[in-house]
Amino acid sequence: MARLIKSEKEVEGRYEEVWLVVEEDGLALSSRNGYLSAAERKTAPILHQVLSEAAAALANGEGCDAATSAGRFKLEGKGFRVDYVAVRDPETLAPLFGPIKGPARVMGAAYLGTTRLIDNVPTAPKNR
Repeated sequence: MARLIKSEKEVEGRYEEVWLVVEEDGLALSSRNGYLSAAERKTAPILHQVLSEAAAALANGEGCDAATSAGRFKLEGKGFRVDYVAVRDPETLAPLFGPIKGPARVMGAAYLGTTRLIDNVPTAPKNR
């Protein structure tokens, strides 16, 4: 059963709150999902899982390079062809480096078969 979640969508370089319909496994409902084979559909939610793991690592003080490298490695190991895994400022979308000092977004894009999947996850350091 699908569920409705509040998320954020980039509009003119800024993020605005929007509602998304998300499957139980975390994959947002999208017309792109129709291009996935049954096996790819089962694998697709790993993108969100890996970005969430990177967000948690950043919140715990890991540096941006280490978190994104680990995410890329995990995705490639699961059969994704990674376009990017990046950590960006949520307002300016400027790249971030080292341990994050404030709110950030972990963004990722990767191909699964011929389908390009995208996702992003918010994070912030725990010591704030």
